[in-house]
Amino acid sequence: MSEVYEILDRAANAGTVTPRALETAKKIFRIIAEAEAKAHGVPVEEVHFHEVGAVDSIVDILAVAVLADDLGIENFIVTGLNEGSGFVETQHGMLPIPVPAVAHIAEAAGIALHITETKGEMVTPTGAGIVAALRTSESLPASYKILKSGVGLGKRDFGRANFLRAQIIEDSAGDKCGDATSGTTGSAALDCNVFQIEANIDDSTPEELGYAMDKIFEAGARDVHFIPCYMKKNRMGTLLCALADSEHLAAVEKAIFLHTSTVGVRRFPVERTCMARSTFEVETEFGKVRVKKSVLGGIEKIKPEFDDLKACADKAGVPIREIQKAIEKKLH
Repeated sequence: MSEVYEILDRAANAGTVTPRALETAKKIFRIIAEAEAKAHGVPVEEVHFHEVGAVDSIVDILAVAVLADDLGIENFIVTGLNEGSGFVETQHGMLPIPVPAVAHIAEAAGIALHITETKGEMVTPTGAGIVAALRTSESLPASYKILKSGVGLGKRDFGRANFLRAQIIEDSAGDKCGDATSGTTGSAALDCNVFQIEANIDDSTPEELGYAMDKIFEAGARDVHFIPCYMKKNRMGTLLCALADSEHLAAVEKAIFLHTSTVGVRRFPVERTCMARSTFEVETEFGKVRVKKSVLGGIEKIKPEFDDLKACADKAGVPIREIQKAIEKKLH
């Protein structure tokens, strides 16, 4: 995996891959590596990717990460995956379908597999890993409109249609969602697959909590923050709050137990309404700056990426507000 990460890092260092796309690609490979490690009974660091480590698979995974980032997609609905039956020939001989890596990924991520009578492998570890990394929900809205569709055709002849369809849809309330009827991905404003995890802490130092926040984010939390509070015996304490989707819930809770002094956490499902987001670049006299555009129900928000503002300010030796003014002139 370290060799694959090195390839991905080189792409990022060359400026062709954004940090978000890089994080997504590494997440997909980590999921696949953990499944392969379980299948082979070896540590993750010793996994050899075989077919998935080939250049075309690295391109596939990185392309998904880049395209999802370019489209500004935040939420993905995948209702389930259709899998074939029988056996498939691999470097390890004939294996039953689903192959062990796919089975482990589906088990860990809670992906529903619908076994069909089609002979052959329809879900690969790469495909399962992508779904596990991106999926935020497995339920479609009760009614929706299809805004856009994309279809990718497979080369293998199963004697029936072999394709993957992705759709951007809008539910009856006007929120964008992703149609996953065919095991596809899309963009959504309503996210119902998120949990809030809380813990009251009164015996950890600020330094320890700062380190814990980093580790909780690394475990897959979408957000982490602290709130001062009063606890039993009028002690000053800290309320730790974290947001995580169902896929990362167990890992986030483990990180909280491991890196804080708490002996218990609370969790409950929450609903979030997210504005549909996209990213574009603005060319200024100080350099290029990525700008995030968020839209929902006629509301529009524009926000430059602070890291880009900082890099341009450092390079040009001007205040950040000068670059912000230059962007506003370009946009108006």
